[in-house]
Amino acid sequence: MKTKLTSGLMGFAFIGLTLAASGPALAGSIGDLVAHDTVRISQQGSEGSINVSSTRYAWYSGDRIDTRNGRAVLDLDAGASVGFAAQTRASLALEGNRIRANLDAGSLLYAIPEPGLSLHVSSGPYEFSTTGDGEIVQVSGSGSGSFGMIQRLDDGQLKVTVREGTVTARDASGNVYYRVGAGERVTFSADEPGLIQAQVEAADPGAAGAAGGGAGAIGRGLGLAFLGGGLAVVGGSAAASSTSDPDPVSP
Repeated sequence: MKTKLTSGLMGFAFIGLTLAASGPALAGSIGDLVAHDTVRISQQGSEGSINVSSTRYAWYSGDRIDTRNGRAVLDLDAGASVGFAAQTRASLALEGNRIRANLDAGSLLYAIPEPGLSLHVSSGPYEFSTTGDGEIVQVSGSGSGSFGMIQRLDDGQLKVTVREGTVTARDASGNVYYRVGAGERVTFSADEPGLIQAQVEAADPGAAGAAGGGAGAIGRGLGLAFLGGGLAVVGGSAAASSTSDPDPVSP
């Protein structure tokens, strides 16, 4: 049984409504992707793609998503949620207890309440990690969980917002440049990591971590949902809210 988050976490909207799951993922898949509006999915090694419109899709390790004007939440069977905002292109695979993602464009939100899981996200020349192995982007679940957002801006800069946990910025060789702590938002330059300049600011404690737009709830209980104006991390199960409109964290 997956744990529902009930404690308050800085910067996120919390609601207690429950959205029931529509059934287990298909054999061989690693979780359920629930799309709001239309997103495009392609499988690893395939040149073709399919459109997924406001429905569930059984996600397989290595699948790639192009949300275009849509949005989606991936609920992993392992016990984590990853959200893809509008105009996001990314792929995601599961290797043991490591969730590996490549972010080519857009915004990726994560909610990892399970202590045994970690998220690795690579984008451009950067690697972000909370462990010493330097494997792409890692956010390990510990304590009250790991929550935040990684954005690749149009100019190539990377913006990392951490609500809970710590993210370490590295280059491909594993050299550490900066650790982003809970409550911080850091923008990294688009230049090669050797010339990195980090701009640090406090993450707004009064804003819900959100990205993208549009109404409608998706996700099945691991902390990500669409609330009025955008994709947000929430406490408890994912749910709809026609009145809640979290402040967006814009690129």
